[in-house]
Amino acid sequence: MSAEIGGVSLISIKGRVAKLGEGIEDITRPGIDGHSYKKIGTRAPVVTLETLVDVSSAGNAEGHIDACVALKGSLVTVKYTDGSNDEHVAVLDVEPVRVKQVKTPVGGVNGGSWLVTMRWQMQKAASD
Repeated sequence: MSAEIGGVSLISIKGRVAKLGEGIEDITRPGIDGHSYKKIGTRAPVVTLETLVDVSSAGNAEGHIDACVALKGSLVTVKYTDGSNDEHVAVLDVEPVRVKQVKTPVGGVNGGSWLVTMRWQMQKAASD
């Protein structure tokens, strides 16, 4: 089973989107014993994901990069190779890491001889 971010097919995704959880803020004051915290609402940390996909040419590699960069600033669904998914995920940043031609390609989702690695900065957003 292949992976996907916002409709862009991928071979694999390294990493996972963090789940939402109650956030807290340290409100401890100097000179007062102990620690104090205040709940600040449901939050998720920013995570870095790395994706890999095969394409058939250097031109298609540029097209894949453009398609990924076009998702920047939008909410997407991330589908993992194990069949699970995360919805309402904000794409904060995305950049190419490597474009490499391989001599003897095997497998993949597109049967291509070029591998494109991308790095994504993402954060789970509240679904309401």
